[in-house]
This record gives sequence, structure tokens and C-alpha cells, in this order.
Amino acid sequence: MNAMVTVPGEFGSFGHDYRADTARFVRDAYGLPATSDEQMERIEEVLRKLELERAERIKAESTDAAPPAPAQRSDGERVEAGVPLRVRRTRGANWLRQRHKAKGAGAA
Repeated sequence: MNAMVTVPGEFGSFGHDYRADTARFVRDAYGLPATSDEQMERIEEVLRKLELERAERIKAESTDAAPPAPAQRSDGERVEAGVPLRVRRTRGANWLRQRHKAKGAGAA
């Protein structure tokens, strides 16, 4: 009954709440480069911030009272696919780059 009782911005690892594990899971599942504890904390901080803003948008009585979605920001912050970017994008996941490389080698 309480498996889906979640509080925006408070990540847990219980019931069906996997938010506390999401950043590490994505890093490991896609074979992304290792991250320091400080980097992981910053990633989770941004995820919490985005989740709190989303909760505000859901609860807002009007669209004017809601904070803008990341894809609609005009504060000069780079945004791709609704995600604020502070640095240029990576070259992609290792497995995907290797797959493209293998296809290119096989075509020759």
C-alpha cells in the first residue's frame, strides 16, 4: 500500500521508489565513465531540483504560476531533450560507439 508513497526531492530506495539508485544505475547500465562521489552528489542534486520544479508545475493553479519546464527556459542555460546542460555533450555510451565502429569496420 505504501510502495508508491514518495515525496518530491526526497529520494529513497524502498518499495517501488528507485530514485536514490537511478543515477548510479544509468551510469552502470550504459557503461559511462566512473564518477567521483562529489560528481554523483551534483547529479543527484540536479535530479532533486528538477523533480521539485516538476512537483511545483503539477500543483500550480495556472501555467503562469508554475516554474518553466527545462525545455522552456530562457535564462541562457543550454537544454537538450529537456535536460539542462552545463558542459558539452559526451560522445555517447561506450557500447554504442563500439557498435558504430564495428559496423564501419565491417562495411569496408
